[in-house]
Amino acid sequence: MKRFFLRILNAVLPGRADDRLAREVASHLTLLEDDFQRRGMTADEARLAARRVFGGVEQAKERQRDARSFVWLDDARRDVHYAVRTLRRSPGFAAVAVATLALGIGANTGIFSLMDALLLRWLPVPDAQRIFQVATEPFPYPLIGPLA
Repeated sequence: MKRFFLRILNAVLPGRADDRLAREVASHLTLLEDDFQRRGMTADEARLAARRVFGGVEQAKERQRDARSFVWLDDARRDVHYAVRTLRRSPGFAAVAVATLALGIGANTGIFSLMDALLLRWLPVPDAQRIFQVATEPFPYPLIGPLA
């Protein structure tokens, strides 16, 4: 349970563990460099050999970030952050987008409420499921049967 909450915390506050991770990677590289220098390599050769043995530093950091956080939650946080930054740069576009969404959602809700009240609910009469409508003129769809 503790690990679960730590992963959520790391997804919400990503910079919290990055300094520790950078120090840890640097210490691993330093230990590898020291080992290669003891074997007789120069400082530059030891640094290059340590990086080769360790692998990609940024890839290792990214794997560690993925392991200590929920990737999808971290991606969602970054997407929301990017969207807010983008919308703050163009407030006119943001206002039009919000107004369009509000109008669309409001219209959709109103139409559904009307259709629900008129077509989807049973009539307020006793035994409403037994009411039939019989049509005498041809329609493109059959009207004989229950109203619901």
